[in-house]
Parts: sequence; structure tokens; C-alpha cells
Amino acid sequence: MDWNQIEQNWDQVKYKARDQWGKLSSDELLEISGDRDQLEKKLMERYRYSEDTVKKQVDSWYAKAQSWPDTKEPPRWAGY
Repeated sequence: MDWNQIEQNWDQVKYKARDQWGKLSSDELLEISGDRDQLEKKLMERYRYSEDTVKKQVDSWYAKAQSWPDTKEPPRWAGY
């Protein structure tokens, strides 16, 4: 899965982002809309992480995305 697929499937992938970074609100996830730069910016704001820390976390999360079987799975939280 490349980052374009993350963007295209953000409606499903955002739940996995929420699993990783539970402080992100539904509105923030909508605002991010699959954009990596926006995700990193929101993580720096919400968690007060350094830029290097955010990049490492997003890289690690993205590496996990390579093993996700299918981004078409049903949403984990129905309230989004």
C-alpha cells in the first residue's frame, strides 16, 4: 500500500489512525483527509511531539499499513 492508497481509502484507514493516536478527534481526522503533512501537523499539535518523533511514528504506522489485509473492512466505530 502506498500513501496514495491511504489518501484514497481514508474513510476506512482513519479508524486505524484513531487506534494509533486516540487523542485525534473526529473533526481532526476529517480535516487530515489522508494528507500525510496534515497528519504530522495534527500529531505535533495534539501530542506536542517533535517533528522527528512524529515522522518516526507516522513511518512506523505506515509500515504497519503494508500488512493490513484490506482497507475495505467495516469501520470499527460507527459514529464517525
